[in-house]
Amino acid sequence: MGTHPLSNHALGGPVGGFHPATVDLNLLRILAVVLNRRNVTGAAEHLGMSQPAVSRSLARLRNLFGDPLLIRANGRMQLTHYAQCIAGPLSSWLEGVSSLVSVAPFAPETLTRRFRIASSDYGALAVAGPALPGLMAQAPHAGIDIVPLSRDSHRALAAGDIDLILTGGEGDPAQHHQRLLFEDDLVCLMAPDHRWLATPSAARGRIDLESYLDCDHIAVAAAHDGKDVVEAASTRPRRVVMSLPYAFLAPAMLSGDLIATVPRRLAEQGASGRWRIVEAPRELGRFTCRALWSERSRGDAALSWLIDLLADACAQTPAPAEHRVPAMA
Repeated sequence: MGTHPLSNHALGGPVGGFHPATVDLNLLRILAVVLNRRNVTGAAEHLGMSQPAVSRSLARLRNLFGDPLLIRANGRMQLTHYAQCIAGPLSSWLEGVSSLVSVAPFAPETLTRRFRIASSDYGALAVAGPALPGLMAQAPHAGIDIVPLSRDSHRALAAGDIDLILTGGEGDPAQHHQRLLFEDDLVCLMAPDHRWLATPSAARGRIDLESYLDCDHIAVAAAHDGKDVVEAASTRPRRVVMSLPYAFLAPAMLSGDLIATVPRRLAEQGASGRWRIVEAPRELGRFTCRALWSERSRGDAALSWLIDLLADACAQTPAPAEHRVPAMA
């Protein structure tokens, strides 16, 4: 290890009982001002201290360093050779300490960072996409990298490999901070000739839970834990014919009597008039999209700004209109 920049051994100064780790840092601050001003009274005024208090501190410093530090010569206060040697390193140290406690205000326009966000395709479209105009306008040199959402995303978040998770699941309060970005209805996509549409229940426009569980399903994993949007709410297992990590593939996979359960805004963008949109069972609740970040990001002004930007973009995105199955005669 290198020698401490203020070590008297390094500077060839007087050797005493001084060890850098034992120094009162406030004394070093006082010393820096005294050496710069070369005047105890002027230093006291700058520090907002009394002249006797600064004099007492100077006496302690002289004893600590084993050097007079300031002497009177030719009617003026002059630095000793040792004081001249430590004045530069001491000033640099003080500037470094000041930078630790006076961080410059965050300015998005100067940001050059690329944020790494783990998200499904739906999260990227519903959250990151609407935020892009604001990002480009406010932080023209910043960017977003979307990485696949997976069961390992929370480990990557804790390790700092990603900055944020966009998920339909809930975070662990012991590991994550979270913010609700938006809520959406859950709806079922099905082919126009799906057998349920020929039942009397279809006139209500909402499939009941028992009928829903009797159907075959395309499942979409929308959470960082690998669960799909309805797994936790089902009272008994569904028959899942296919499980997908990509929500926008679900409509393309529908055939026969399969059902895909997705957030309404995804259904309205992906149905393209080919599929019927049916209200999901009430027992399934609603789809919620959250942003998760780790405790290690506390105090990260840039990430806080990004989360606000994402939340604002979601709040300004109009909720889709409902599309119910028409009542049947």
